Amino acid sequence: MKQLLLTAFRAFSGLAWHRLEKSLEQPRKTQLKTLQRLLKQANLNQPISEYQAFSQLPLQTYEDLEPQIQAAIQTQTNWLSRQKPFTHEPTSGSSGAKKLIPYTPALIRSFTELFLCWAHDLLSYGPKLTGGRLYFSVSPQFHDTEYGLADDSEYLSGPTAWLFRQFALVPPSVKALRKPEDFLRVVSAHLLSADDLEVISVWSPSFLISLLDYIQTHPLELAQALEQSQVSGGGRTFALSRPKPGKIKALKAKDFTSQTLFPGLKLISCWGSHNAAIGWRELQSRFPGVLVQAKGLLATEAPLTLPSEKYQSFLPLINQVFFEFIDQQGKVLLIEQLQKGETYELVLTQASGLLRYRLGDLIKVTGKVKNTPCFDFVSRAGALSDLVGEKLSEAFIAEIAAAHFPQSYFCLVPDLQTRHYLLFSSEALDSSGLEAALMHSPHYHNAIKLKQLMPLEHHIVPDLNKRLKDYFVTVKAMRRGDIKDRYLYNNENNGQLSQFLKG
Repeated sequence: MKQLLLTAFRAFSGLAWHRLEKSLEQPRKTQLKTLQRLLKQANLNQPISEYQAFSQLPLQTYEDLEPQIQAAIQTQTNWLSRQKPFTHEPTSGSSGAKKLIPYTPALIRSFTELFLCWAHDLLSYGPKLTGGRLYFSVSPQFHDTEYGLADDSEYLSGPTAWLFRQFALVPPSVKALRKPEDFLRVVSAHLLSADDLEVISVWSPSFLISLLDYIQTHPLELAQALEQSQVSGGGRTFALSRPKPGKIKALKAKDFTSQTLFPGLKLISCWGSHNAAIGWRELQSRFPGVLVQAKGLLATEAPLTLPSEKYQSFLPLINQVFFEFIDQQGKVLLIEQLQKGETYELVLTQASGLLRYRLGDLIKVTGKVKNTPCFDFVSRAGALSDLVGEKLSEAFIAEIAAAHFPQSYFCLVPDLQTRHYLLFSSEALDSSGLEAALMHSPHYHNAIKLKQLMPLEHHIVPDLNKRLKDYFVTVKAMRRGDIKDRYLYNNENNGQLSQFLKG
C-alpha cells in the first residue's frame, strides 16, 4: 500500500518540480511575477505592483517590525498580510532574543512547495526509496510557550500533510516532553523500533549524533522497551513496534553497528554548512552507504533553497520568495545580477507579509542552474566582534576554518572584561596556527601587536557541541532547533558563555 502511495506522490510532486525547473529558465520574469503575487497578499497602505516602486520601501529587520507584530497579536488587527496568521512561530538568533514570525496559509503553501520539489528530486534522482518509515525531527522545547506549530507536519498543507503522516514514525506528542532525558529515550526507542526506517531528516547533525550517543550508552534500557513494545517518558507511555529479534539481541550484547540498528536507512538530511560540516562528515563516516544530504537554506521566515541530486546544487525557490541581495558596496541587486564567487547579504520578501526583510545571512554564489544563480550559506551578516577595534568577522574565521581546519570543531568567544578571545575546541588544535591565520586581518594584527588584545586562550572541551547546546537551552531558553553552530559567538562577550564552557 505504501509503495502505491509513494508512486502516486512522485507523480503529484512532479507538478511542483516542473514548475520550479521552468522558473529557473527565466529568473527575472519569474521573480517579478512572484513579487506581484506577494505584494497582493501584503497589507500595504497603498497598492504597489512594480519593482521600481517596491524598491523605494525601506529595508527592514525584525526589530523594525516587532512593534507592529506585537501590536497585531494584542489587537488581532493590522497584520502584515491580508491573511490572518494562524500562529506565530518563535525563532531566535544566538543572542537568544525571541522573534515571532507570522505564519499564514500562504506561507505554509510555500513550505509545502519546497517539500514537494525536494521529495520529487529525491524520488527521481536519489536513493531508491520503497515506502518505509521516515523521521522528521520535532524540535524539542524544554520550556513552555504559547506560540508555534504543534509539530513539523504543520509546515505542510493539504494532501501533502496527510501523506506525510502516513509515513511518519515518531508521534507529534513527543514535543510535549520537557526533560531532555525523556525526549532522547522516547525518540531513540521509536527509531530503533522500525526496521523499515528509510529517511531521517533533522536540522543539526549534532542532534542526530546525540541520539546515537544515547543509544550507545543506554542499550539495555532501550532493549527492554523494545521487548515490551512501549517506552515511557514525562508521565506518558508510547506504543512501539517490535523490531526483529536480532536487533534486540545486539543491544543486549552491546555489540551493534549503525547498519545493525538501522538496516533500511537510505537518506539522512541535515544542515551541512559552516561549523555543522564537522558533524555532517561524522554522520557520513557512521553511515557508509547512506546518502547524507546537506540541507538547503531553510529559515523560520521562509523556505529559500533546496538541495538537488539532479543538479548537485542548491536551487533557489524563486517562484515562492522574492530575493534581493546587498553587495559589499551596499548596492541592492536582483538574482540575475549575481556573480559567481561573490558574497552577498540576503534580503527576502515572503508570503506572510515580510517585505524587504534582512534575514541576517550572508550567501556565496556557487554557479548557475539553467539561467539562475545558485548560492550557499556563508555566515551570519553582522557577526562581527570588536572589543578594541579588531573588527573580527565570523565570515573571516569561516574562511580560515575551511582552508586550514576543515576537520576541527571549534569556536571563538570574546571576553569584553579581559579583552581577549577564548578558543574552544572539541579536541587538540593548532592554536598558534589559528592565531597566525587571524593575524592576516590588519585590525586584529595591530590589536595583538599593540597589546590591546591578548593572544588566544585555548581550552579543549571534548563535549563542546553538547555544552554549547546546553548553554543556549538552559541559560538563553532557546529551542534546540533554533541553535545554529557558529565559529564566533560575538554577542556572548560578557564572560557567561566562557565560564559555562570551562565548567
